[in-house]
Amino acid sequence: MSHLYAHMKAFCVKLGLFETKLRSFNAAHFPALSEIKSAFPKADLSAKKEKYASVITSLLTEFNQHFQDFSVIEKQIKLFSTPFLVDAEEVEESMQLELIEMQCDDSLKSQHQLLSS
Repeated sequence: MSHLYAHMKAFCVKLGLFETKLRSFNAAHFPALSEIKSAFPKADLSAKKEKYASVITSLLTEFNQHFQDFSVIEKQIKLFSTPFLVDAEEVEESMQLELIEMQCDDSLKSQHQLLSS
């Protein structure tokens, strides 16, 4: 589950980057656009760049709306995927003492590191 969430989050961040790059007409991540810019250096492509940036914006908005439930449980996902990195004060009170015990147990920490690598 945490890997799925990480991929979804990375996808959203990439979409945001793509939107920014398109708005500034930076073709670093768009090889076809780079070829078009090179082939037609004097062409006015500003209307096209705005159109494509808007498409990315609406895709990002739709994606965020469709998967909004994941942002609600982000802390729980982090708690179970990286329990030794979570601040005990940020979890539900019913779990705080148990989390502290676990985080202070060096043998559990080393087992977790072995299994994570």
